[in-house]
Amino acid sequence: MRRQTKLTRDSFHVFQANARNALRQSQQIPSVLICAGTGCIAGGAMKIYENIQAECAQRGLSVYVGLKHDSDEEKSLHVKMSGCHGFCEMGPLVHIEPMGVMYIHVKPEDCHEIIEKTVLGGEIIDRLVYKLNGVAYPRQADIPFYKT
Repeated sequence: MRRQTKLTRDSFHVFQANARNALRQSQQIPSVLICAGTGCIAGGAMKIYENIQAECAQRGLSVYVGLKHDSDEEKSLHVKMSGCHGFCEMGPLVHIEPMGVMYIHVKPEDCHEIIEKTVLGGEIIDRLVYKLNGVAYPRQADIPFYKT
């Protein structure tokens, strides 16, 4: 049987402050999330993941893939497969943080431009963003599908 330890108010506040600090730091680290839902996988997401990794390797960019955060290594670019984003008809999807950018219908040949222009340059690639009724929605949070 596992013994439970009770947190004091002070130790809880220290724990809370450390968690907030870790969250702030993680929000500053660039992350490329490739949707690994069934629809995106069927549309070629695995090849996109491989190409993103290869583009980073060609540039000598340090890429962190892992779940633990106990070294300076995780301060490098994160490239990860993510769970389904729910927008399957627009897949494969690539989400880039901390910009909040969502690219749709991504093809393996788009990976070079995504790394070059968006990850390294901070530019949005207009042809890869979701558009509805002539309005472009580069940020996932602004896409009407996610607002309902």
